Amino acid sequence: MGCKNSRQILRFEEKYRLLVKYREEHGNCRVPNKYVTPEGVHLGRIIENIRLGHRKVSESEREKLDSIGFEWHTDKRVPFNRLFQLLVKYVEEFGNCKVPNNYTTPEGVCLGKVVESIRFGHRKLGDYERKKLDSIGFVWHFGNRLSFDEVYKLLVRYVKEYGNCKVPQKYITPEGIRLGAIVASLRSGRRKTNDLEREMLDSIGFLWNAKTRYT
Repeated sequence: MGCKNSRQILRFEEKYRLLVKYREEHGNCRVPNKYVTPEGVHLGRIIENIRLGHRKVSESEREKLDSIGFEWHTDKRVPFNRLFQLLVKYVEEFGNCKVPNNYTTPEGVCLGKVVESIRFGHRKLGDYERKKLDSIGFVWHFGNRLSFDEVYKLLVRYVKEYGNCKVPQKYITPEGIRLGAIVASLRSGRRKTNDLEREMLDSIGFLWNAKTRYT
């Protein structure tokens, strides 16, 4: 049986199978233009044809490709629909839409950078797109100021993971939040807390003295 080549017409299912295999091996769907599979299939050219629209795909096929992180644009400009899907997924996982600048999705999309370009106005949006983002709680002006409840939840998670509330000053959460810096501001009094908030922090072993020796 001869090897397949780029001139042979492959069914979508075959292309999809090869792409899934590529993703399993390389961790993403960013197939280089010149990539050829071990079977001799010019997968890179096939993917390029799909991206350029030379090979039409149905809605169900697009959904299958989206499900494995297919990138429809080879440049860094993520289409809005794709961006919205990634943000919805982020909200489902982290409970908010406060995407840190340095956050990258498992598919390799620098979502934090894309979101930053929107916040700073480098990427223009229409009214419809802005309303869509508002519907999932998009944060247009995101600094380091989290609500107390958000900080408390992060600290509770830290205690569950590390067994104490001795947060080092340089500690950054998996979401990219500088929890150590926030804790330092609580200790120094730069960030004010009321009696109830102090009691809640005390209940999880919060260390108010920054000079406490860590073990």
